[in-house]
Amino acid sequence: MKTIALVGVSGSGKTTLCNALLNDMKNCYVLEESTRGDILKYCELPFSFNPKFDSTSKILKYDLGRCEYQLLTEQKFIQTSDVDIGLIDKAIPTLLMYVLTMHPRNLENDSINELVSEMLDHCRQMYDLIVYCPYVQFNTKSDGLDRNFTNHYLLEIQDAALRRILFNWLDKDLIVNMHDYSRRMRLNMVRARIDMLDSKQVI
Repeated sequence: MKTIALVGVSGSGKTTLCNALLNDMKNCYVLEESTRGDILKYCELPFSFNPKFDSTSKILKYDLGRCEYQLLTEQKFIQTSDVDIGLIDKAIPTLLMYVLTMHPRNLENDSINELVSEMLDHCRQMYDLIVYCPYVQFNTKSDGLDRNFTNHYLLEIQDAALRRILFNWLDKDLIVNMHDYSRRMRLNMVRARIDMLDSKQVI
């Protein structure tokens, strides 16, 4: 199976592109974002948890638990799936981005550093392609979600952290940058890169 990881901040077009690829390719499956309930259960946090009002320690526990849960979910998906192409919506680099931007002072913690290293190793070893959807200031509702795009400053900070992860810590050859291309151009670019993966396997 070829594993394609889609990364980007909220509203960057990851899910839209995932759905377009799913409709365009055969024997393809999308690993969707884990539900909030599953993550809370894994973190042993109450369903009343609210990142706007709860303590910093609980928010850190949730964000790290979400990373760990996603890591386990992706590993299981890659090891057990029998499809030709596996698409991962909101892959690990996106979740790691939240840890970098929301908890920068905790990165010196040895256990957190160990988790970050494990996540980066997973990305390097398991992803055949990383599709980066950068943040652009336009409102898209094609995935059916009612989004609020008023906090552009925060999204720009998150996008900068994601670029740091992708282009400083991971192999640039794995990454295809979608820029602010149209949906059709994004679809064609990813299809072309997937075809290149097929060609390398034949050789």
